[in-house]
Amino acid sequence: MPRAHILRLTVIATLLLVRGGDAWGQLPLCAEAKPEATFLLYRSCGGAGAVGVNRFLQELSVDHAFKSPDLPFERSILGAVSIGYDGKRLGEDRVVSYLRGLPPIQFTRLDVSTGSFEMVPEAAARTATLDSTAATDPFTISVMWPERVRGGYWRTPATLHLALWERARPTIRLASKLGATHDAEISCIAITTSAIRIETAGESKPDILVLFDQCL
Repeated sequence: MPRAHILRLTVIATLLLVRGGDAWGQLPLCAEAKPEATFLLYRSCGGAGAVGVNRFLQELSVDHAFKSPDLPFERSILGAVSIGYDGKRLGEDRVVSYLRGLPPIQFTRLDVSTGSFEMVPEAAARTATLDSTAATDPFTISVMWPERVRGGYWRTPATLHLALWERARPTIRLASKLGATHDAEISCIAITTSAIRIETAGESKPDILVLFDQCL
């Protein structure tokens, strides 16, 4: 192997060891789900969700690793949540259209695995009730945003946790096609390559789980 290639591989391996050791030494922000926990379950069928979340996490990891801490990087909120869809009829979906119109999330890196984020929705968009028809499990959602959404994040190459500060959290009401409703204040969002878990404030409120499934 040419000497230049050996040197390049040595540098990459050193960076991974140094950065990886720091990153995985940090503690996750979202609490672990308890074995006896119950969830409000939604499914994302067909594998599109898993592919989307892999791409989302990879692109965020690149920006987090190479962007300057003095220069925030942006991510669309649609990119963070539409990975729970099966990819069909997205252009016709009212929830997708609404999320597309929201301002991007501003991420500011703190160290190799953590940082802060912020989003400031416009006044006219802070309250909405919308039907979703493109999701694998159709639903109706009502959402109320605070004036400023703020929190901290923690990441690894395969995980992203978004912890929302108190008084800076959105509240939602979900209604399934069967008529069941669920009111919740979102306190943390854990995104992995197998599922999205939305942690809700209050022990009596079940968390929301979007599971990437083949739905056979």
